[in-house]
Amino acid sequence: MLSVEDALSLVLANVQRTSPITVALEVALGHILAADAVSSLAIPPFDNSAMDGFAVRTSDLACASPTSPVLLPLRGEVRAGDPPSLLPEGPACLRIMTGAPIPDGADAVVMKEETSEVEGCLIQFSSTPRPQENIRPRGDDIASEQMAVAAGTLLRPAEVSLLAAIGRSRIDVVPRPRVAVFTTGDEVVPVHGPLLPGQIYNSNQYLLNGLVADAGAKRVWTEHLPDDPEVTAARLEEASRWADAIVTCGGVSMGEHDHIRGAVERLGAVVFWRVSMKPGKPILFGLVAGRPIFGMPGNPVSAMVGFEIFVRPALLHMAGHSALQRPRVRARLLAPISHRPGRQEYVRTLTTIRNDEFVSEPYPGQGSHLIRSMTHANSLAIVPTGTGCLAVGDFVEVMMTQWPEW
Repeated sequence: MLSVEDALSLVLANVQRTSPITVALEVALGHILAADAVSSLAIPPFDNSAMDGFAVRTSDLACASPTSPVLLPLRGEVRAGDPPSLLPEGPACLRIMTGAPIPDGADAVVMKEETSEVEGCLIQFSSTPRPQENIRPRGDDIASEQMAVAAGTLLRPAEVSLLAAIGRSRIDVVPRPRVAVFTTGDEVVPVHGPLLPGQIYNSNQYLLNGLVADAGAKRVWTEHLPDDPEVTAARLEEASRWADAIVTCGGVSMGEHDHIRGAVERLGAVVFWRVSMKPGKPILFGLVAGRPIFGMPGNPVSAMVGFEIFVRPALLHMAGHSALQRPRVRARLLAPISHRPGRQEYVRTLTTIRNDEFVSEPYPGQGSHLIRSMTHANSLAIVPTGTGCLAVGDFVEVMMTQWPEW
């Protein structure tokens, strides 16, 4: 069996970044920028006021003080959106609003709160402003021809706002991979129907759909397959025509009615099958018509762990991300972990901060069928292949699948 590290290397070597597309800025959030965005204009595009107040010449107020205030005639108003204006010659000031262009001849803005108005349209100033005080200069944020957002950047609300500020209404992004999800098994039935003896509800469908969405991919097909080799092969072949990746659940072990591996061998190639990990040993990765296909085990915990370790990084890579792994921390165990050397184990744990350090508490049951254990865990403690049992107080590397609510 392959090690987890070797198996992941094979996955990433066989998945390709999806081809860039041009989209409207309104739908760019959450994508990776595919090409550098260089600003063709300065931001802000003109000197403007950082305050509501009065545009002045500092030379007119050189002698202003609390004990000897200076009065300046108010000669007009400059609002945000007004065209360029001129401060009249001679002692004068203009009322100015935040964001309004600085009038030619003015070199400072005095806050309204630091002035007082007197009769006869006179404004009283009791201090001398510094040159450029309360003025936001042209290009203070972005200079013309400067890089605004680099290719490979995740477009969060801040980046989208910056792209809008430089006038980019359409941009090139790496599209989210389109994913087809298949569950399998004659014993698995829809949740909206009756449950007969020997049957189980299709919880894995909702698990995988959620994991695909959480990875930022686009689920475009969900279907349940019977234990039929011809139907399995036909549906996988059809999905490979238009989906960027295929994820299946169940049907990858060695049973007489497990048909995923046979279908992949028939349609393409199996890159690996079985990995030295627990849970999730019978994981399959292959290619069908050049499309990556991930065969997850049928047990829900095995499917979740396999997805986190292999599918999620692959989908992020396809979407253009450079950071492919969940964050990891070093945590002190609050309960022991029993481990038999041989396979790398991923233990469901609840990780929090206590006394300024990360602490991690394993869920009491670690069976791969225990769906409830996933609802209590926010992390996976990683027990390496050659490690024995771990005791209370031992430190362990923990993969955070969700940060705790502080």
